[in-house]
Amino acid sequence: MNLVLEMNKGAAQAVKVCLSDFDNSQLVTQKQVAVPDYTNIASSLALQHLCNTGKVNLVHCSGRVASQIIRDIEDGSFSSLPFPVAAKTQTIIAGVGTEILDWNEEKGLYLPNGDWKEKMKGAGFDDEIAKIYKDGVFSEAFVAKVNEKVGADVALVAQDIGKQTELKNSMWGTPQEGVTSDSLKQAIVKAFEDMGVDPEKFSITTSVQTAKIAVDFTPNGGTKVGACEFYMDQHGLKPSEVSVSGDSKNDEHCIDIPDVKVIASATSQPEFIEAVQGAHPANDVFYDKENKAAAGLLQGMVHFGMISSNDLKNAYTVAAQTLLEHYPNIKIGQSLEGLKP
Repeated sequence: MNLVLEMNKGAAQAVKVCLSDFDNSQLVTQKQVAVPDYTNIASSLALQHLCNTGKVNLVHCSGRVASQIIRDIEDGSFSSLPFPVAAKTQTIIAGVGTEILDWNEEKGLYLPNGDWKEKMKGAGFDDEIAKIYKDGVFSEAFVAKVNEKVGADVALVAQDIGKQTELKNSMWGTPQEGVTSDSLKQAIVKAFEDMGVDPEKFSITTSVQTAKIAVDFTPNGGTKVGACEFYMDQHGLKPSEVSVSGDSKNDEHCIDIPDVKVIASATSQPEFIEAVQGAHPANDVFYDKENKAAAGLLQGMVHFGMISSNDLKNAYTVAAQTLLEHYPNIKIGQSLEGLKP
């Protein structure tokens, strides 16, 4: 199967919304901080402009907790930037899908989607996670059981308390030879069963990457797939009217929702591309091997008819003007690192 590599400027398709992962799908980040590369920041600003002017209906769909996404919508200081680069969207899907927040114009803030929150709270997650997690720490017995079942010391520890919520508890780990995302997930299920924890109360997301392991425990159905399908149903969207974007295998909304259009950029991991290829026909996938994150995402939006080439050109012009306003001496392609606004 060959992925689509060329922009099809001909037939615009009725794609109405893009459900996109955030880190390394919209913004190239290191430790969730924006990489101060000119193209990275300019492309994110261009995407932001298209959202602000109503040209694009974007939904952030992130493993991050919602408060962190809102922070980056409102302020760029976390990434040492004098302006925010994240787009203000009508909806945020966060916490690996456990949180759906909608913008309330009257109150001027994001509010939880009540129906989704009720569904998550009713899944029976609280009682079961309490058997292995308390006060920001996972039990040593549980960690030891996982190591035993997977056959390696993957050094699982709780993520920072700021990355935990009442509906998402997460761990970091260290990759070991022979340990895959699937084998780790199976080991966790077996460890649960040995410790009297009901795995049916959980959605377990495992991502074994080159430099790290990430594990998320959420209520059953509390995933990016579940949240995206809920959003699509609430807004009366057919899968053919939706594009999705991600960069790693834990972006399951790009793999497990049939008939959507998939946009992948040069920051996408090989195993993600392989999974997408296996799940979708080639004409439903746009893979930009040259452009990273938002730069590739924007090319995909043109390809699938969400925006025109002229819209994209104008958005980049606005982005360049914004950069010049804050960095008067900046040149195209120059790193922002070390430059003082």
